[in-house]
Amino acid sequence: SRQYDTGLLSKVLEYLETNSELLKEPALGLYFYYYQAMTRPDQATTTFAKFKQYLFDFQAVFSISETKDLYILALNYCIKRLNTEDKAFYLRETFDLYNGALEQGVLLEKGQLSPFTFSNIVAVALGLGLETWTDRFITDYSPKLDEKWRRAQTDYNRSRWYFQQKAYRKAADLLVADDFHDLHLNLSAKVLLLKVYYHLEEMQLLDHLIKRFKTFLIRKKILNYHQENYHNILRLMQRLVDLNPYSEKDKTRLRREVEKTELLTEKEWFLEQLRV
Repeated sequence: SRQYDTGLLSKVLEYLETNSELLKEPALGLYFYYYQAMTRPDQATTTFAKFKQYLFDFQAVFSISETKDLYILALNYCIKRLNTEDKAFYLRETFDLYNGALEQGVLLEKGQLSPFTFSNIVAVALGLGLETWTDRFITDYSPKLDEKWRRAQTDYNRSRWYFQQKAYRKAADLLVADDFHDLHLNLSAKVLLLKVYYHLEEMQLLDHLIKRFKTFLIRKKILNYHQENYHNILRLMQRLVDLNPYSEKDKTRLRREVEKTELLTEKEWFLEQLRV
């Protein structure tokens, strides 16, 4: 929302558009196509694809530092659009970029991978159904996490992998055994455990977890955005548990409630349960 004085930018862009031969210069092409993708949504798919191709073809001519910046620009662009555009397209684009960045080693800082990036990569790969690739990634890159976060991040992301494999008992064992000290990781682990207990039909454990989760939210200082999301998850989980599985009318009513709930990160999962 900030306003910038862009000076001669409009003239430069106009000049490049009418002298497209200049765009064969890697630096000009990269930043030109990225800017076009950012500012012209109607052409974003085409211009971003050109930017990504330039990045993969010409990354060797840039310094490690600038290559890292370019990958971060590209990843931020894709992640921002995962919930606003064609999700399948941008999920694949995000994975390709993460994979390319890993091959180039530009995501490592002093030989370490940030826990945020580690967890994001697992989410994207599992979103594409790449279980074998994810298994290998967790094994190969968990040693590159800071020792302070290693066990928690490895256990949480391995439990996500088990969940995707429908190995719910193994996922539960990891989630219960670890004490997740990071607040956001703790919250994510609790949400995953809710879903695990639901699939295992451990209704007594699920009910107990819902009550503990509500108490946890009251005690912790969490941004209103996150508070609303987690309260929605707990409310709808309770509704799902109490649902008469033989009543199509009740299922339809709950499905509509899920659909109209704007702040709900687990919307797809809830709708999937209601389609069964």
